[in-house]
Amino acid sequence: MFSRLVSAWFVWFAAGALIGAPGFAAADDQNTASDGSSSITSIRTIDPDSPTPEASSEPEPATPTLAEPAVQAPAADPTPIPAALRAEAAKPMPVQPPTQAKPEAAQDPTLQIVEEKPSLDVQAGNGSQRLEATPDAAVDGIVEIQTASFKGVTPGETSLAILQEQWGSPKQMASQNGQPVYLFSIDPFDTIEVSVTDDVVTSIIIRLQQPVPAAPLAEQLKLAQIRPVLVSNEMGEILGQSYPERGVLFAFEPAAEPGKATMRVVDVILEPVGAEAFVLRAETYLDTHLSDSAKDLKTAIELQPELARAHWLQARVAASLGDSETALSSSAQAIRLEPANPQFLVTRAQILGQAGKFTEARREVEAAAANAENRPHIKARALCLLGDLISSEPEPDYSRALKSHMAAISEADPLVASPHPAIRLAAMEVLVDAHLGAAHDIAWGDWENKQVAVETWLGRASAFVDGMIEAESAGPAMQFRVATRALAACVGTRGKIDPTPWADKAVESGQKMIDVVDDPAQKNGIAWDLGLALYDAVQVYQMRDEQDLALKTGQTAIGLFEQSNNEHLKPADAHLLARLYFRIGTIYAVSKSNHEQAVGWFDKALPLFQQAADTVAPHEVARLGETLVSMGVSYWEVDDRDRGLELTETGVKLIEAAIEGRFVEKAVLEVPYSNLATMHRQLGQTEKAEQYLRMASEHGVPIR
Repeated sequence: MFSRLVSAWFVWFAAGALIGAPGFAAADDQNTASDGSSSITSIRTIDPDSPTPEASSEPEPATPTLAEPAVQAPAADPTPIPAALRAEAAKPMPVQPPTQAKPEAAQDPTLQIVEEKPSLDVQAGNGSQRLEATPDAAVDGIVEIQTASFKGVTPGETSLAILQEQWGSPKQMASQNGQPVYLFSIDPFDTIEVSVTDDVVTSIIIRLQQPVPAAPLAEQLKLAQIRPVLVSNEMGEILGQSYPERGVLFAFEPAAEPGKATMRVVDVILEPVGAEAFVLRAETYLDTHLSDSAKDLKTAIELQPELARAHWLQARVAASLGDSETALSSSAQAIRLEPANPQFLVTRAQILGQAGKFTEARREVEAAAANAENRPHIKARALCLLGDLISSEPEPDYSRALKSHMAAISEADPLVASPHPAIRLAAMEVLVDAHLGAAHDIAWGDWENKQVAVETWLGRASAFVDGMIEAESAGPAMQFRVATRALAACVGTRGKIDPTPWADKAVESGQKMIDVVDDPAQKNGIAWDLGLALYDAVQVYQMRDEQDLALKTGQTAIGLFEQSNNEHLKPADAHLLARLYFRIGTIYAVSKSNHEQAVGWFDKALPLFQQAADTVAPHEVARLGETLVSMGVSYWEVDDRDRGLELTETGVKLIEAAIEGRFVEKAVLEVPYSNLATMHRQLGQTEKAEQYLRMASEHGVPIR
């Protein structure tokens, strides 16, 4: 009902006010007596964003409260590691780096493309031979997906009979996991292992005589135009590097310490092109190459439509790109394939929460917690998300939310000492997010001494991130998360906490993220999120009556929003940007008495308010009405009386509708009715003026 009401009353703006209209404006909120002159100083502004008790709606943070973990904990079924790399990983780790072979003993393979399909055709060479780069394998930046072959043998295609026809009889046969392995010697390689399943070659392992640097080898094998991805085990040991479009893997010489890569190749492994390598690359580059990750996941799903992890990651990518429809459908597909996977359920719950489907979201996250008893790092994340959901609902229960965040802390705390890097990092992230969640709950809830408590929780979260950066090489994304959530908490404390340190940290870390990311869409997303954070800072500065800082920060936020190039804003984003334009206008109108300047900002706000009209929530209708009333005052001040009167009357109708819906009290109409009375009196319409004065004195009984 309310959305149709708001849209209907915006029709007038589309016909007149939106076309060449001077825009909305706000005015001074001083309540002075009327002198009957053309000035409207007797008309009072309603600040719909005021933190005072009589405001019709509470302030609310612009930044999202449903945190997305930057580091994913290991899944029950992580992306498979190739068997050859698992075998390499099983070897003892050397205490010291292995002794390097003498240069003169080197036998470096070189590549000649002699077939239409990618082929590793090796020639003998010596250590002094320079490695020459070969022509690019990419055409217009697109790399063809095709399994590489070696000496006429292609994994996944070549039969055992053709293998023996091409290479002759093997020098030895063995068995691995019940499958035959054939050992060949082909000059200059002493050992080439070929695995066969159902009489078809499934993999080729070329064992190099000595380690070879990965980069020049990739050049020789025409792999340089393919973006590789490192392959590691659950302990964080880097086993090798994969080139998904060719099914080629480099197995690395073991490093002296976990998390480090020697980047020296000891084995070259050929396998059929498969979905898992694309999934691994998509997940690895999720934070820096979002659009490329989306392409990789599309390819993975084409190769293996029933791969649940690919659908799960596709849902995460879509959510990050703002594609809620794809995020919902992909997360549903992942759950269809693996209904009990708690990690998938957590992501599904988060996406549902972002879509405002809180009942469904809570059901999914509670199922995730129940299914994660043996995976405490995921249970901790589920409990943290449950707290976020409870605090984000239309009628939040901050006390219950705080209990969930505390439970998440208890669950995650012991896991920070885990020997598994992914579990350790996941636990640390939960601790950060749960502390931020607790700060949010206290800031927005009804607690005593909330300022001190909020600052304590925020300080702990920040300290955790500092520790992660020092010990785990965490990037600026975690600092950005703390700063943005801290600014949202500052809004909840109604200006009692100075937002400046957090705003500075948000700008610093956000800019670092923008500089690191290559993906234009991702850069735009970060710029938008930084703008949202600064919008929160604007609200706090206004609460603290630091209008110059609010103006400066607001203009920075607008620059970021416009930098993000959102040509097709979603209604919710359009509404938020409209409110920011409105706030900037009110600063000029109220603090600087510059209505002409204010009108320019409201020109920008008006079409965005109209764009979002259909999605205005019922509890927000009164706030929108008060906004229009305030704008009407400034229109009057710039001598556009018709526009000022129309805006005020439209705002009054919206407030009346909200009163009928019992979202606000009748007293909210006292100022709008008084404004209408003054306007009609100055227009010489005494009868209407007296009528509105009576209604104002009665606290606004609506007329029909």
